[in-house]
This record gives sequence, C-alpha cells and structure tokens, in this order.
Amino acid sequence: VELNRAVAVAMRDGPEAGLAQVDALLARGDLVDYHLAHSARADLCRRLGRRDEARDAYQQALSIARELKSPWTEGLVLANLGLLHMKYMRFDDARASLDRASSLARAASSWPLRLS
Repeated sequence: VELNRAVAVAMRDGPEAGLAQVDALLARGDLVDYHLAHSARADLCRRLGRRDEARDAYQQALSIARELKSPWTEGLVLANLGLLHMKYMRFDDARASLDRASSLARAASSWPLRLS
C-alpha cells in the first residue's frame, strides 16, 4: 500500500517527492526484497536524470527478479534497463539487455504458468 502511495505522490507532486517516499520505505527495511520497490525507485531516478542511481536500482530489481525464477519478471526489468541504456546511448548494453528480455519473453510463452 505504501509503495502505491509513493507512486501516486510521484504522479501528483513529481518524481522527487515520490522518490523520497520510496527511499524512506527502503531505508527502514520495508520492501528491500521486493523487486517492484527497486523498479519504482529506478523509474523515478530515470525521470530525474539520475542515470547511475536508476541503473543501480534496476540491477537490484533484476537480482531479486532472478531469485524469483520468473522469466516474465526478469524480462520486464531487463527491458526497462535496456531502455535506460538506450536513453543514454549505451547501445551495446541496451542491445544485451533487450536481447535477453526478448529471449525470456519467447521462453515464457511456453512457461507452465502461462497467463492467457
């Protein structure tokens, strides 16, 4: 609920305000093992032009996503990381992330827990 509130605050008051709330949640230890908290932080940092912080937060989300063993989750994080790399013209890194995301999406289409 608090993460959703932080995202809503970012939409209403701007990314800096939302980031402050996400950072507060993470600083007190809440949601540190939740990939979406780090993904939200990454997105807010990206919007603020904080490339290195965004990349680090996406990497943290990716680490958690891999532990979940969900190709969909890992692929979504990789796709967002790839788009961040593209924005900053890091095309080799972007291609690697997006190729891996695409591979995971193809593999997930035959994953046993397919949603359709």
